[in-house]
Parts: sequence; C-alpha cells; structure tokens
Amino acid sequence: AQFSSGSRPETPSRGAEWFLLKLMVSDEEWVERAAELISAEDFDDPHNRAIFQALVGDPEMRAPSPMMNSGVAQQFNKILSDPEQFSHGIEVFTKSVNRMRASVLDQRIQGLNQEIEAAVTDDEKARLTSEKSMLSGEIRELDPSYWMAATRGIINKTSKN
Repeated sequence: AQFSSGSRPETPSRGAEWFLLKLMVSDEEWVERAAELISAEDFDDPHNRAIFQALVGDPEMRAPSPMMNSGVAQQFNKILSDPEQFSHGIEVFTKSVNRMRASVLDQRIQGLNQEIEAAVTDDEKARLTSEKSMLSGEIRELDPSYWMAATRGIINKTSKN
C-alpha cells in the first residue's frame, strides 16, 4: 500500500484511515496497538471514527453491528470486503498512524496561524510562533512527505467536524 505523492489521497476512502482500519479488522493485535497511539478524534471521516470506536469496543467484530447507522455499516462492509492484503503490516500501520497524527498537528498549526494573526502583543505572537515551530518539527519527524506537501499548500486545509 502506498500513499499518493506526499499528500493525503484524493479518495478519502483509501487513505491512512482506511489502511489502519483494514489492518485492525485483520488482527486484534492491531486494534490494541492503534488504541494505544491514536484516538477517535484523530479520524477526519466520521464513519471511520465510528468504526474505530466500535473495533476498540469489540476487537473481534467482523460484521457491522445492528447499532451502526447505515453509512457506517456500508463503510465497514467496504473495508471488510476489500481484498487487499498487506505483506508489511507494521510499515502500513506506522505510516497510517503517522499520517493521521501529522494531519491532526497540521490542523492545530492552521489554528495557530489564525491565533498569530489575531495576537495583540509581541510576546503572544512569539509564544504562538514557537508552538507552531515545535508542531512543524513533529510533523516533519512523523511524516516528511506530508510536511513537504503541507508546506507547498497541496493538502486541503479543511477543519474537522
């Protein structure tokens, strides 16, 4: 599994969230690992977020729950029926988690940009700029290709719902 040239994939259904959920349904161990590193809030797609929460609640789940709304159930069925298998699960897992974490940090940076513009004092601007620089460094470490795409403005800067 490859991510597109550094940016988030054009099709949200096949991005880092998809790959992570695909791994999670393949083996309960991935559910435990994912739950240690990310939270439901790290998911942009609300359907994927609901699937993640359901899997964390029941790592053995291999069919949509009757409690799932139809959109979530459809998305879960697509993930379950996707024939792709990963020969390098740890690599896919690491890249998926890092990409999702980088996205969350990038969204925080976008918020900081607005706060910097609205800052009144030089001290406040300096503090916010320092935080932005620290977060940028974290993104570079997590996912250098995401960082390059973000600095070029390739990544869509949408806010989370």
